[in-house]
Amino acid sequence: MGSTLPSFGSLVRTAWDLSRPRLRGLIVLAVLPLVPLFLFFPVQSLTVLQRGVLVGGEPSVPTSWFQTLGIVVLIAAFALNKISAAGMFAYLADPRIHGGRAALRRGWQRWLPYLWTELLLAVIVAVAMAPGLLLGWWLVSFFSVNAVNPEDLGLLFLALLAPAVLLLPGVAIAVRYAFAPLAVAVGSTAGPAALSLSSKMVQGHFWPVLGRLLLWILVQIIVVRMVSPLPILNWFVPYAISILGLAYLVALYQALRKV
Repeated sequence: MGSTLPSFGSLVRTAWDLSRPRLRGLIVLAVLPLVPLFLFFPVQSLTVLQRGVLVGGEPSVPTSWFQTLGIVVLIAAFALNKISAAGMFAYLADPRIHGGRAALRRGWQRWLPYLWTELLLAVIVAVAMAPGLLLGWWLVSFFSVNAVNPEDLGLLFLALLAPAVLLLPGVAIAVRYAFAPLAVAVGSTAGPAALSLSSKMVQGHFWPVLGRLLLWILVQIIVVRMVSPLPILNWFVPYAISILGLAYLVALYQALRKV
């Protein structure tokens, strides 16, 4: 436990080394959740063209079967998103998995435990953040209908600071359990056991882990903002950064397993 974690730059290089030889399979897995949507939208467009944009001067209302089909497509895309995420984590972290097909099979095997762990984590973080979010919502409502005097700016600052402070327990929990979904994808654990494993890994390294996660989030925001005005790149770069982000999380996970 006395060992230190690799630097941010070292983790980024490790993430690149992990993702580069697997890039083709990772791209296929990343695009996989979009397939149902790509198949659905042409059907939707043809249906609108056949019925006409307007029916009797009123906007065309989708039929019940079409609404049902849309719900099925969204559910399929959601499930494929979890299969894809679990498969990419396993592909990056497990050297025994060779090729996109093997990663997809792994994702299929682990997506339900992966989903269950993500939902459990989301509920725990939401409960921890609820006091801060509710207080923030109440303060916004209060100050939207009550003018603030200049002499009360200090009180206003404290009022805005209070919700932020109340959000900190949720942030701490999110960091402690950040590696639980990854542990599910690469292992046989799930649910509370995965959360416990992640907590034990982060124990004694909370601040270094928090710092490295915040640095990556900051870099990701900067890069995405830089390419947002550029056509094509504003679509491609966020996908590429998200893939590299998974590899970065795997690199940090592997480093924690060693210390």
